[in-house]
Amino acid sequence: MEGGVQSAATPALISRLRAQADHQLAEAEAMRDLLKTQPQRREDRERNSRTLLNLTTVIERIHRLEAGRPLPTSGQPYDDTPADLDAFREQLARRIDALFASGEGEGADAPPDGA
Repeated sequence: MEGGVQSAATPALISRLRAQADHQLAEAEAMRDLLKTQPQRREDRERNSRTLLNLTTVIERIHRLEAGRPLPTSGQPYDDTPADLDAFREQLARRIDALFASGEGEGADAPPDGA
């Protein structure tokens, strides 16, 4: 994380976060087990799904903190944007040109020779 937030994630804080996530997961499992024999309302099923999704996200972030990796800052799980976009575009263009020059790009959709 940026702005010193990553450095604030001490082992003690990470341990507390993990304990809270474990506690919330146990509560969600207990509620699911309690309601297993009863039909659940749609709203309850949706709430349980959101709870599990949020817990999954929290646990994934805790693992990243434990490994010393930065947390994602965008809504995406990772950022694979090249550092130099112009160089990336040039390399991609060369690879596409080489593919067409080699004839490997011709497939079932390619027109027959002489067409």
